Amino acid sequence: MDKDLSFPRSFSRSTPTPTLSPSDGERVVEDRVRGCFGPGSAGLRTPRPTHFRGNRPLLNLAVLTAAFLTWPADAEARHPVPTGHPRLLGSRAELQALARERAAEYQRVVSVARQPGSDDHAAILSQSLVVAIEGDAEMGRQAKARALKFVDGPIRQGHVTFGHDLALSALAYDLCFEWWTDAEREQFHSYVNRTVDANVNSETHVFHNAWYGYKNWGIGLAGYACYHENPRAPGILNTLERDYRTRAAPALELAGDGGGWAEGYYIHYWLYEWLFFCEVARRCEGLDYSTNKLKLFTRQIVFLRPDTFIIFDRVTATKPEFKKTWLLQAMKKPELQEDQLVIANGDGKLFLQTLLPAEHQTELVAGDDLYRIGGQDYPPNRNTGPAPTCRVEVSPARSAAIDLFLHVLTTATADTISVPRAVVRQDANQVFLELSAVKLSFPVDTVGGTIERAGRSSQRLDSVIRE
Repeated sequence: MDKDLSFPRSFSRSTPTPTLSPSDGERVVEDRVRGCFGPGSAGLRTPRPTHFRGNRPLLNLAVLTAAFLTWPADAEARHPVPTGHPRLLGSRAELQALARERAAEYQRVVSVARQPGSDDHAAILSQSLVVAIEGDAEMGRQAKARALKFVDGPIRQGHVTFGHDLALSALAYDLCFEWWTDAEREQFHSYVNRTVDANVNSETHVFHNAWYGYKNWGIGLAGYACYHENPRAPGILNTLERDYRTRAAPALELAGDGGGWAEGYYIHYWLYEWLFFCEVARRCEGLDYSTNKLKLFTRQIVFLRPDTFIIFDRVTATKPEFKKTWLLQAMKKPELQEDQLVIANGDGKLFLQTLLPAEHQTELVAGDDLYRIGGQDYPPNRNTGPAPTCRVEVSPARSAAIDLFLHVLTTATADTISVPRAVVRQDANQVFLELSAVKLSFPVDTVGGTIERAGRSSQRLDSVIRE
């Protein structure tokens, strides 16, 4: 997003994406993507393309959906932190309703919770959710036992993942609260307080991933988890909020004006933890992003194996005059081939098709203009290695409060001349895309959609589709 619709000015006080393991063909895709994308790639201020990792066989299509929402002003009114547990991710009734509504996804959570050998992150989060929803006493004791390893262990300090330990133990404490004895709860409170005190001077730089990932995710979740039981918790959260308002928010404004830091690869280190904390803060205390400029942003990514990414963005601004710009950082300057851009770099090529907005303007920013934003120059002061040489900017031709961006990115070898072309049509409610034998639909006003492939019934775009 350009500086007219950049990061929000004031915010104080969402679940991990499933990951898939690449086949050999997918590793080739990753190599091609890295060859054509720069460290800060596909736009609207986003991190570099995700490399899917994890469980492997029979996965021909991965669907990744991310929603980044700002909420209406009337939802921003602060309210008291609930006194009951669970509260970090919603009440027990809300979690149970969500499990019924998203039954297939919940069964995946249950499967991970009951799977032996899971790491602490996967086990504690999934087990604690199952405990809160089903009241499984044995699983509650298992999740608590994992958390107590952090609580009873030495206090970690400095550039180590003390925040992850805090966050995971906080989730187990909140979601499995009734399975903690009074003594164990006191141990948790002491652990939180001592960890906070030990790390007052750790990770203080608001341009560093650890400030968001360690201090806010870890200390923030721990503060909300024991808000009413630990007398120091409210003060700990107040300190986080004050630090955000006085130091981090101005820094984000500076980054938005200059364009640099927020587009870098570093953002992927902390985005999950930061958004997780933001959602907890919204649920616990009614705090959320300012709606000064951005009212809503969602992104859906559909990965069609082995080489095609479809990116669908919905953006709503508070005023039509706020310009919206979709960004792509390219290692080499693209060439225009008919109505698509082609980026060639080394052994790979990236073909970029802009399908929405239907009427758009594309600008290739390179040379002396590459580090010039809003009439100001922000040249790098040191060489950090290979960097993009061109920034692709796609903007609507006309101002509007609501805009849809739809792009198809296809990776290929350097000798590829052309790739399949996509066709798009749109009505008042949906966007339809056809690409080879694949048909996709996206609703205009909410995250979702369907996919249909030749000879197969339509399937919802809300999870990994297994074959």
